[in-house]
Amino acid sequence: MKKAIILIVLLLLAGGGVLGGMAVMGMGPLAQYIATQPTVPAAAPPPPPAARLIDLDTMGIPIIEGNTVTGRVFFNFQLDVLPENAEPVKQLMPRLQSAFLQELLVYMPRHLRERNKLDTTLVQQQLLGVARRVAGAKIRSVQIKNYIEQH
Repeated sequence: MKKAIILIVLLLLAGGGVLGGMAVMGMGPLAQYIATQPTVPAAAPPPPPAARLIDLDTMGIPIIEGNTVTGRVFFNFQLDVLPENAEPVKQLMPRLQSAFLQELLVYMPRHLRERNKLDTTLVQQQLLGVARRVAGAKIRSVQIKNYIEQH
């Protein structure tokens, strides 16, 4: 009797497996109940416009506390612009460098006094505001390529 029950259970399992496999493949009596809808590939989002990176000359910023120079920070910046804005931004480069230098001379001593370590994200945000005052929305971001701190 035990063997008969085990044999019946095994046959039911095998039959269920066969019916399930047939239904998944779209064959057999259960295929209509498991009708899959055709999948339409999602449209890929349009690629963002290609960016153009414009390098600025190295800027050396003295850190002045009181009447003494307590350190220096040297920066290499890149401006992220759309390709159609590259030429107008290049023409504004002397004004941008001058504005960056003026801002950093005031901002860097206060920034380093408050934090003891350079926070590149804050510096980039500060300079993006300066760049947008000079060049408008032509500049998408200001990136710090590298920097060196001397104390």
